[in-house]
Amino acid sequence: MNEVAFEAARALAARTKFVTCSTIDENGGPDTRLLFNLSRMRKKALTEGPARCERPFITLLGTNTSSRKISHIRRDNRVCLYYADQKTFEGLSVKGRLEEVLDADIRRAVWTPAWEMYYYGGLNGGDFSLLRFIPEQARYYHGLQCHDFEL
Repeated sequence: MNEVAFEAARALAARTKFVTCSTIDENGGPDTRLLFNLSRMRKKALTEGPARCERPFITLLGTNTSSRKISHIRRDNRVCLYYADQKTFEGLSVKGRLEEVLDADIRRAVWTPAWEMYYYGGLNGGDFSLLRFIPEQARYYHGLQCHDFEL
């Protein structure tokens, strides 16, 4: 494994403001949307305490329980996350699986009151879902080179 490329890929995943998430819809096709990258926006919560993500490329994602994403991952939890930096022409595609996080301590550690405007009822109001991404393989693109990683 190319350690320099691996660390560059980790840095990319940590610094981008958004991550693209593709799920598999009810017809077996891809459905893609943009989400906030909690690895950047809630960095402290994801690096220490109960919500700590211990392995590279594991991350947490927040979304509305009422969204199509939740019905998609409950049916088929395979997803692809894509991180990109347009200024440096870097891209990182990470395939893996999403699982719902029900642990109250983890949910509380990640939650911020500013999200109440997005999630009806707040942290425990029923429309906030927290998801853990478990990575399986990644491909990092930069400098006209691709690097594949089994995770």
